[in-house]
Amino acid sequence: MAVVVYSLILKKKAHHEKRRVNAVSLVIREYFRKSGLDVAASSVSLDGGKSFTAFIESEPMKRFRLSHIIEATLRDQVQKSCGLLLDKVYWRFPIKDAERAVA
Repeated sequence: MAVVVYSLILKKKAHHEKRRVNAVSLVIREYFRKSGLDVAASSVSLDGGKSFTAFIESEPMKRFRLSHIIEATLRDQVQKSCGLLLDKVYWRFPIKDAERAVA
């Protein structure tokens, strides 16, 4: 009986964490969509849901040269919208010409 209860608790925690990860990713995408940008965003939590790491992929733009400023406002937005802490943000700017050259 204890094993069943323990497995249900673990399943509920995993489901709750997945919802929080999806909420952070959604807030990030909406944040950029409001300014007219379409980015791919995902997030993970490595410390049990206490803080989140975001991965943002976008085409290279001059507006991202000062990404540390964008990250500060993005952290505030995630905190206001979800009540969650965005700890780290990693950016990826794939270059389409390089992909063609490699292929």
